Amino acid sequence: MKNYYCPLVGFKLNWKVNFENNRLDINNNIKIISKIVLPELSKLSDCLTSEVISQYENQVHYWLYLKNDYNEIEEIINIFQLTSWIIKPTEYHINFISNLAKDINKRKYKYLLSRFIPIHNHFDYEYNNNDIENLKIYFQIIMNLYKKNRFKNSIVFNYNGCITKSWEAAYIQFSTTFESLLTHKNKWGTKKKLAWAYAILTETEKKKRQKAFEDFREIYQIRSEILHGESFEDKFGKGEINLERLANCRDMLRKLWQEILASKETKEKLSGSDIARRDYFKNVANGWMPAEERLI
Repeated sequence: MKNYYCPLVGFKLNWKVNFENNRLDINNNIKIISKIVLPELSKLSDCLTSEVISQYENQVHYWLYLKNDYNEIEEIINIFQLTSWIIKPTEYHINFISNLAKDINKRKYKYLLSRFIPIHNHFDYEYNNNDIENLKIYFQIIMNLYKKNRFKNSIVFNYNGCITKSWEAAYIQFSTTFESLLTHKNKWGTKKKLAWAYAILTETEKKKRQKAFEDFREIYQIRSEILHGESFEDKFGKGEINLERLANCRDMLRKLWQEILASKETKEKLSGSDIARRDYFKNVANGWMPAEERLI
């Protein structure tokens, strides 16, 4: 295994975060470190070009340290970014450049990562102690879920939504993530059954479930209209209002992920068949149905 150092461009920590010894251990092989304890950048030529070294030397305060096999680095960094996005979307991104040639005189470099695209005026600025503790817990859980087929698809769809510059494309990818996480055996139409599953997983009180059910149907309707070619510039106006709808969809998806990651039973049941999911959802619902609706 080799050591890799990746600049966390724009990454910010609240001043109250316990940054003991200028590092935060995510696990034994992954840490957030301060540039104070970073090795001399000229020694990092395996993953950084001289241009990047001079660019980041004084501008980047936090770095991601990884000790792992090269063929797993991209997967680890992408899941690290997605985990931090689930906890709190911010402007930061990770730049990682791989040295593709062993011969020092024939080095070729390639960017491995796509930048997460923040939604204008809809992101946070820093991570606090609670965020970092959740990052430590959720990161390993998502790494494990990535090895399971049903969850792997959800993670890939979600990641693709985070890196696209088109709000419509991001909305579709987030909606597809909802479908991947919530689909189950049920005679209801897709929108209704997904909304029901979302409501019972994210809320426990009847009124809040009803509100979540209605909110989900609204965001899923926008997804349908995008796919069917609706003109959102004419319908909703240009710019900010579309980003508000995207941010709302994003935050509902993040809430669902947080509920899933916090429950061992939910993770296990969602890894099962559509019938197993249906039976689990019925159990969690405990008889609750949306107003004037009946599950068949």
